[in-house]
Amino acid sequence: MSTVSFLNELLPTLSPVERRIAVYFIENTPSLTSTSILQVAQACDASKSAVVRLCKRLGYSGYKEFL
Repeated sequence: MSTVSFLNELLPTLSPVERRIAVYFIENTPSLTSTSILQVAQACDASKSAVVRLCKRLGYSGYKEFL
């Protein structure tokens, strides 16, 4: 299963902050490799740690591995 499909399945179970980050990931998949964790956090009105937590929930060790 692709990460985008997995994120879409998880959306109903995510907190509001995690949902904003997940939607950002889904909508910006092509450009994520050139987007820093700080840029993601700022775009989602979230903390960098919230971005990392979501990546870990997806099974990655952090944002860099998620990319």
